[in-house]
Amino acid sequence: MMKLLLQTEGKLLLNHVKFSKKQAYATIGFSTLFIALIVYFLSKGVWSVAPSLSFETVSSLFSYSCLLLMGMLVLMGIPQVFKNLYSSLDLSFLFTMPIPTKQLFWVKYIKSFLSTPLIMFFLFYIPFIVYGIRVHAHFLFYIISLAVLLSTAVIGLSICYLLNLLLVQLIPAQRANELMTAMSALSGVIVYVLFQLPNFSSNGAPFEKAITALPLFPNWTPFYWASTAITSSAKGSVHAFLPTLSIMGLAFLSMLLSSFLVEKGFRTGWVRLSEGKAKKRAKISSSKKYRVYHPVMIIGLTDWKNIKRDLREWLVFMPFVFFLIFPAVGFFKSGTTLENLISYKDNVWLGVQVFFLFFYALFNGSMSASSIAREAETASLIKSLPISSWQLALGKLWISWLLPFTLLSTIEIVLGLFIHWSAVQIISGILLKGILTIGISSIGIWLGTIGAKHNPNNPQNRLTFGVSILLAILAYVYLFIALIPFALLNIPSSFKVFADELAGNGFIGFIAGLVSDLLSFKMTHPAITYLIGIALIIIFSIGIAFLMLKLSTIRLNKGIRVAKVQSRSTLGRQSYTKRL
Repeated sequence: MMKLLLQTEGKLLLNHVKFSKKQAYATIGFSTLFIALIVYFLSKGVWSVAPSLSFETVSSLFSYSCLLLMGMLVLMGIPQVFKNLYSSLDLSFLFTMPIPTKQLFWVKYIKSFLSTPLIMFFLFYIPFIVYGIRVHAHFLFYIISLAVLLSTAVIGLSICYLLNLLLVQLIPAQRANELMTAMSALSGVIVYVLFQLPNFSSNGAPFEKAITALPLFPNWTPFYWASTAITSSAKGSVHAFLPTLSIMGLAFLSMLLSSFLVEKGFRTGWVRLSEGKAKKRAKISSSKKYRVYHPVMIIGLTDWKNIKRDLREWLVFMPFVFFLIFPAVGFFKSGTTLENLISYKDNVWLGVQVFFLFFYALFNGSMSASSIAREAETASLIKSLPISSWQLALGKLWISWLLPFTLLSTIEIVLGLFIHWSAVQIISGILLKGILTIGISSIGIWLGTIGAKHNPNNPQNRLTFGVSILLAILAYVYLFIALIPFALLNIPSSFKVFADELAGNGFIGFIAGLVSDLLSFKMTHPAITYLIGIALIIIFSIGIAFLMLKLSTIRLNKGIRVAKVQSRSTLGRQSYTKRL
């Protein structure tokens, strides 16, 4: 039966590849290119440093490579294994057939191994081959390293299955998807930290010195066995066989251990997650007073409650972690002190304003566009309510604008207190960005009515691929235009000397001359310049917002289509549209 199931899985995979859209092929191509680039740079680094590494350094590298492989598989594999075990739509059909649960489990196990673990195996094994070629290792090195890395991957995958089979019995059913999403986000952060560790090392320690300074593993750990096996095989020593057999035996035991909880953790866990958990009805107090809000306020508050109770909605802020926190740590590790920033606080303030505006362009549009797709399940209810399309669009706009504005404004206030910005700088910066970003959010609302997509298993992904690209382009084009009056307000008058030098013939000379004339006008009439700049920002932002809301209202009145995505275990994604 397992052979038949595996053959069916293979045929379904081939059909999925055969009938996939061009977008799927592009995604596969970009992913393959990205992995190939990682392998290339890793292999190039190994080739350059391999001859100069001592035996102790190589031994530590092999140990920590196996640890890194297993750790990355556990962090990235837990959410994927969870979806493979409990979110596959074919299970409702397979569990009704006379197929033993353990056979279904092993088919899922093999299918899981042929995805992320196999990719991670090659990601590590190819640099090992490059090392062996570079140092002229014994042919036994390639065989032993293959067996050790495969065994390490099997152990990591078995831990993923074991943890999933245990967690599904402990966590509430309605919180399972959120926990898996949190694990995915955590895995991304940890992998990013691992790549940034060389930048965080103190005193710029050389590579070999940093590696040898790492603590050694005890001789009873599988990482020590792996290191001993690989280093011994490089010399052609027979001492490589015993630790290799030990780690292979441990991989076999981990597979058996993960299968012990199949009956209760797999079948019963799937039933439990499918049925969910009954919610307790809140007691209604007759003495409680209820306040009636405006429909625009109600729509925004409803969206806020939906966002607040689902952790996956907050993944839109994940880029903020990658592009702000870690570069900031690296910046301060470079030797720059707080006193240096305070001494150039005006220049830092201007840079932070532009930096935050680019973050707003990244967040606001995607959040507001996602709010339209959030109503895919309540389309019939919305049409029956006494709410106009204008009120619906306006309600979506204010809450999707307010959330990133509150978060980034809070960070800016804290940053301003540390760098000693004046109250005028802090307040003016927040107000100007608040006005400018209304237009970005309104563009997201309009594009949400064009390319909304609803995926219950991936709620943070609510735009079709083409529309998401268009949103990024329009958001940054809007931002570029809006920065013209913003720059007029904030560029210092001393910049006129530089503009005068560039002024002359050609397009750049024309722009430099125009900037020089504007700065001259700003020097002679500063109050009028500030009034004109602020007026231009308000007119441009509010005008774009009004236009986008009008266009959104027209589409909402006509009825929009939200593509609803259903996950399938082997057929990939199948979409149908629902009119809103």
